[in-house]
Amino acid sequence: MADVRLPSTLGPLFPGLPRQLDVEAATVSDVIDQLESEWPGIRDRLCEPGPALRRHIHVYVNRERAKLETPVADEARVDVIAAISGGGPRTGEALPAQLQGSATNCERNARADGLSSR
Repeated sequence: MADVRLPSTLGPLFPGLPRQLDVEAATVSDVIDQLESEWPGIRDRLCEPGPALRRHIHVYVNRERAKLETPVADEARVDVIAAISGGGPRTGEALPAQLQGSATNCERNARADGLSSR
């Protein structure tokens, strides 16, 4: 079974949805099908019609970027990450002085988790 990790942003939308669960699946699409059977509507939050992963949803299988057709082996780790955007300066605006030259919390966390190339 795959070890599936989900973003906290889905919890309020799907009562009872855990952040981590084991799923029997052959592909990323199968993982989403299994989630959909238990929490109807979750596929619409993760996928566009077509189907394709939504632009702001990133899936990794054993730390490698994945698509819907990516195979999921037994004991694989599948991370579903919802990208967060906004809140930065508008195009052409400078960062406030206290932020210039400093790493953001996201950058620091990514480096700590070994997900950044820096």
